[in-house]
Amino acid sequence: MTRHPHRYELAERRPNERGLSLIEVSMITIIIAVTSVVIIRSIKGLSHAQWEMSTRVKVESLCERVAVALETDVGHTYRMFAEDSDGRSFLARMELDDRDPLAGSRMPVATSTGTFEPDPVDEVLTGNLLFLAAKDGHLVLDTRESGAPDPHDLRVDTFRFVAWFLEEGRETGVDLSRWSSVRIAKHQDLGSASNADQLRRLAAALFDAGVHYTWNPNEPADTAFQSIDSTGSLSAVSSSDLIPGDPGETDLGIFSMRFLGIAANGTVGAQVPLYAQQTETFPHGFELKRDGDGSGDLLMIRIVGATPSGPARTVLHTEATRQVAFREE
Repeated sequence: MTRHPHRYELAERRPNERGLSLIEVSMITIIIAVTSVVIIRSIKGLSHAQWEMSTRVKVESLCERVAVALETDVGHTYRMFAEDSDGRSFLARMELDDRDPLAGSRMPVATSTGTFEPDPVDEVLTGNLLFLAAKDGHLVLDTRESGAPDPHDLRVDTFRFVAWFLEEGRETGVDLSRWSSVRIAKHQDLGSASNADQLRRLAAALFDAGVHYTWNPNEPADTAFQSIDSTGSLSAVSSSDLIPGDPGETDLGIFSMRFLGIAANGTVGAQVPLYAQQTETFPHGFELKRDGDGSGDLLMIRIVGATPSGPARTVLHTEATRQVAFREE
């Protein structure tokens, strides 16, 4: 009886058939390895490109939003403070939510050259701290006596003190913050009250509207502020008492909370600083220059945002610049 091989048994190799040699196996292995390296590098390159594109858009968008916010604040300027004793005295009256501007921070000094040029070697004109009193609309308040049939409306203008300053940051070492005071009434407008009783009613109406302080722009910082209580009484604010901030109008750590930062001095690929004479802590990527002839001024704002190191230790940066016209009153 003829024996047939089981179908699962290997058939005998024919004379003209052969397997792969060791050299051929080695070559195939090398080809697969090289192809794998190329594919992996391509994937890494694509990942880096995607990171760079998305992060650059993120930095550019944030710098533009900050520039627009600065432009809005400057456009509402009532008084812009300079790097002098008056500016420092008023800044010291503000309660900056326990946030300290970077050491060496300065307010810009006004010039009248008609252009924005780098500072001379022996002068510091550029600033990196913006501090101003901004107009914040007005209130129309009814000051009629109790039971009187007709309203007696009086208008009171209001302000907020606003500070933009650099502080220590989480990502690049430098961050930018915006602080705003509570709403403050113009003290002179309380003079529209015809007598002491109407003044008391006007002050009480301000308190009810959430305005608890007045500011006299003609007074020095030590005597410029008064507080209002619920009865409408006014009292001088001690020089040791600070004007509080408004959390709803304050934006601290603007770049760090988005895992970004302000470009530090000497950032590779960015000219930081561009206008100021660099020191260890001044000015970094936030520069302010002010120029005007007294009838109107221009503020030049330069912001350079940056990322921490990304893939391949890449640092991306982008710049936003504005020139904003304003007029003090």
